[in-house]
Amino acid sequence: MKCWLYESTSNKITEINNPIYFHCPTCDLIFIHDHYILSNDEDKNRYLLYDNTMENEGYVKQLKGFIKEAVQPYSHQLKKVFLQQYRPR
Repeated sequence: MKCWLYESTSNKITEINNPIYFHCPTCDLIFIHDHYILSNDEDKNRYLLYDNTMENEGYVKQLKGFIKEAVQPYSHQLKKVFLQQYRPR
């Protein structure tokens, strides 16, 4: 299979059988076989199944967990970068 970024020949990751993943030796990208990629219509239909609202306790719990793990540890650094770039002079 060809790498999505470099179109170089990539190697199947044999330790995982389902789904099928590949590794590009040129750029180190790990990507999934095209067979597992949803069409635009399939993707939209799956998205419409979710209730991503603040009234959905499961969604709110998942969102808070994401913020705690992926946003808060970097918030100080992001604020510093933001202030350096957008501070009035």
